[in-house]
Amino acid sequence: MRSLTLCLAVLLLPLLAAGCASPGVSVSGLKDERERQVRVDTAAYQDHSELGLGIHGPEWHLRGTVGKDTRVAFHQIYLRTGAPQRRRWDEATAVVDGALVHLDVETVDSSPRCSEFGCIYLEDTVIRVEEAHLRHWAEAGGTIQLVSSLAEKAHLDLSLDGAEARQEIDKYLESFQDARSAI
Repeated sequence: MRSLTLCLAVLLLPLLAAGCASPGVSVSGLKDERERQVRVDTAAYQDHSELGLGIHGPEWHLRGTVGKDTRVAFHQIYLRTGAPQRRRWDEATAVVDGALVHLDVETVDSSPRCSEFGCIYLEDTVIRVEEAHLRHWAEAGGTIQLVSSLAEKAHLDLSLDGAEARQEIDKYLESFQDARSAI
C-alpha cells in the first residue's frame, strides 16, 4: 500500500507543479525563482463559422499574468484574424452588465500569406480585458465588436456566446485563480 501511495504521489507531482491547470490551460513561472510573474494561457479556440472562401472565423486564446510580488493581474484576449486586406483593429467595445465598455486593443503583428490565388493578411491583436468582464462572459456570454481604421467600415464581432467559448473562459478563470493562490 505504501508503494502505491508513493507511485501516485510521483505521478501527480507534475500536475501540482504546473499549478493544477485545467486541460488546455498552461501555467508557467510559478516555481521558477527567476520569473517575477506567473503566466496562464489557454489553447487557441477557433470560431468554426464559415466566412466564405474557405476562411473560418477568428481564432483566439486567453492569457494573463499576475505579479509574484505585487499580485497585480492582467488579462488579455489574443486574437488572430485573416482577411484579404489589412484591418489593423484599433477599437473594441463590448456590453458588460448593461454598460458599454471600451477595451484597449493593439495589433501586434500583420503578415501576408500569398499564393497564386491572392493574399490573406493574418493579424494578431491583443485586447485587454478586466477579470470582471471575463466572469460576466463566462456566465452570460457576450460579443466584442472590433473596428478597423484602415479598411473602410470593417468590423468584426467576436462572439463569446457559445457554450464552448464560455467553458474556455471558465477554465481559464479557474486555472488563473489556482495559480494566483499558489503564489
